Amino acid sequence: MLYLHHRGIVRLEHFDPYVNLRCLHLERNAVSTLEGLGTLRSLTQLHVDGNALSNLRGVERLVNLERLDASDNVIDTLEHARGHEQLRSLTLARNNLRGDVSLALAPLAECPALRALDVSENALSARDADAAERVFATTVPNLEIFTAFKGNPILTAAMRRRKDPTTDVEDLRRPTTRACPRLAWLDGDPVAADARARPSTDHSSPDVIDERTASDDPFESCVSQNAFVRASPPSLSTGAH
Repeated sequence: MLYLHHRGIVRLEHFDPYVNLRCLHLERNAVSTLEGLGTLRSLTQLHVDGNALSNLRGVERLVNLERLDASDNVIDTLEHARGHEQLRSLTLARNNLRGDVSLALAPLAECPALRALDVSENALSARDADAAERVFATTVPNLEIFTAFKGNPILTAAMRRRKDPTTDVEDLRRPTTRACPRLAWLDGDPVAADARARPSTDHSSPDVIDERTASDDPFESCVSQNAFVRASPPSLSTGAH
């Protein structure tokens, strides 16, 4: 593990001696590209929140990366994450992702391992709840931890099918849990087992996914019965050091 946060770093270079590094902290610098990290083939965790990134160019070379925190940047495209086979957790809160989720999240459809996604406080939108549900079902169907609606008021409004404020949470959850049947946490709140319904054309009486046995995998354990008594979503740990 290497800590280089708050160092005023502008350019990433001279990482050749760290080929076996698994976890790198670069928070609160002035980095505008990840291209200088290509030699870190063993890296599994990267923290670059609070920099000056406008895209994720260079992440495609980090073939073993499992967890990426790139919050508080100015990222406006996820194109460079497309096809990443190991990425399991992606945090992109407070960036510059704009427009319809069908375009903004499209590259993630080719990230088969993705289980946790945070795109809160961007500027995402959708035509309506049905359209958003289709997008989630085709791009991020295997998510277990999803933070999407906080700070995305246009997207949130599109998901609400009724104006009664007492039903707002239900309106947000039903289409999302149908699209992502493994979902255990939504916007920081636990999703009860009986709300994780299988996608179906008839949503009047959905099947319910059986509870899975907890394991050492953080994503597997987060959907176990014990997960729902936690105060906050479980964090991903890859055991990097």
